[in-house]
Amino acid sequence: MASLIKTAVRTYRHLVYDLADPRTSEWFLMGSPLYPLGILLSYVYFVKVAGPRYMKDRPAYSLNRIVALYNIIQILLNVAIFIKAVKIVMMQNIVCEAVDYSDSPRALYVRIQSWRTVWSDGFAPSVYITQLHA
Repeated sequence: MASLIKTAVRTYRHLVYDLADPRTSEWFLMGSPLYPLGILLSYVYFVKVAGPRYMKDRPAYSLNRIVALYNIIQILLNVAIFIKAVKIVMMQNIVCEAVDYSDSPRALYVRIQSWRTVWSDGFAPSVYITQLHA
């Protein structure tokens, strides 16, 4: 059992620290896997426990304008992400190109756009739904 735990810890450290890109370790929410895990656990707690408990004896909120605004913002963000993705694809050889680990402006642009894409969508829609249908 002890060797199984040691193997799991070794594998975790290899995946999280050895394979991590050191150029992004100082970025917001990128230094440790505990940051997104904390956000995810808070989200699950709110959607499954706190939100329904708060809305138990209350009428559903009318969030039509907020949801419509959110949808417009998501459309604009997705158009921007698509345009930036097209720029990135046009900068690279699509068939076969190794990952650029340099600190060149092009590599930095790709890293920043990837980070923005991952963190731009969030959990807002299901929070709205929790408040509408709790």
